[in-house]
Amino acid sequence: MLISKIIIIIASIFFFAFQVIYFFTPHKKFDSIPIGIEAILIFIFIFFFLYEQFKDVKDLPIYDNYFFWVSIGLFIYLGGSFFIYLMANIISREELDRYWLFTYVAEIIKNLLFAAAIYIYSKNPTKKNTNRALPNLDFML
Repeated sequence: MLISKIIIIIASIFFFAFQVIYFFTPHKKFDSIPIGIEAILIFIFIFFFLYEQFKDVKDLPIYDNYFFWVSIGLFIYLGGSFFIYLMANIISREELDRYWLFTYVAEIIKNLLFAAAIYIYSKNPTKKNTNRALPNLDFML
């Protein structure tokens, strides 16, 4: 998927340029605009990543790999806290305190999925390839 890789690179460059420009402009106390753009970009990156993983047929199901649980954890956390972070500058402090609980729920779910990823990784860590195609060029004795 050459097109998806080009889209990811271009979107990352534009976001980096936006962040540099936004850093030097005066803004409110909470940066909800960059958080929204960053979350949307991470959603796109996760979709492309999972699409690539589903395309490759392997002997193990995708849920037996730690990267699946990490990406789903990020997706749930960003999805659960997306609108609260976007609205943080607009809504009153009382409403923010009332609805901030939802970000805690999303964060707990994310942490549980990260713990599952660590557990799955510890069961069968990726093994380094010891069969080298290139000779060992380490000349130190």
